[in-house]
Amino acid sequence: PTGFTKDRWISAAEIRPGNMNVVHHVIVFSADPTQGRNGLGGSLGGYAPGAPPLILDKGRAMKIPAGAVLVLQMHYHKEPGTVETDETIIGLKFAKETVTKEVRFGTVGTEKFAIPPRDGYFPVQAKETLKEAIHLEQLVPHMHLRGIDMKVWARYPDGREQELLFVPNYDFNWQTFYKLAEPVALPKGTELHALAHYDNSAANP
Repeated sequence: PTGFTKDRWISAAEIRPGNMNVVHHVIVFSADPTQGRNGLGGSLGGYAPGAPPLILDKGRAMKIPAGAVLVLQMHYHKEPGTVETDETIIGLKFAKETVTKEVRFGTVGTEKFAIPPRDGYFPVQAKETLKEAIHLEQLVPHMHLRGIDMKVWARYPDGREQELLFVPNYDFNWQTFYKLAEPVALPKGTELHALAHYDNSAANP
């Protein structure tokens, strides 16, 4: 529980795992506790190997609504035969300057796929259509141990396409946040596409 009696704006967030031996990644969400799973709101960032703390530029901030609770998605892994404990902590910095732009995280992805046995380069595609105009500032490709590469591009309402990111050698154990050199203006109706390839062959340990 946050205990916030009014909306609060966050300019930075850092998650520190208490036990690096077992915490692979953490994602933090704000949520409406009266709505159950349907009340899960936007992400406030997270932790993964190689990912830096979230520090927003002046005037940009993320909103945590009044009365919200913070929900942690924890990905643990452990060595067989060991007993482990963890006390992960979260640090939030309140915005001091006037907020001129709200920062939000979104997802372009799918879980509706099955990789055939022994396929060494299996494609998986996903897309999302923007319901409002945004400025895209960074991309965070996420696959698991079978992930090889990922390409992300925009298809504008006029049919024009623009490549936004290509990661040729994805590493699940060192995940990177790719901040664009300049924010990309994407109008309402733009389609964001992602194409990933997975290696399910004997060549992938």
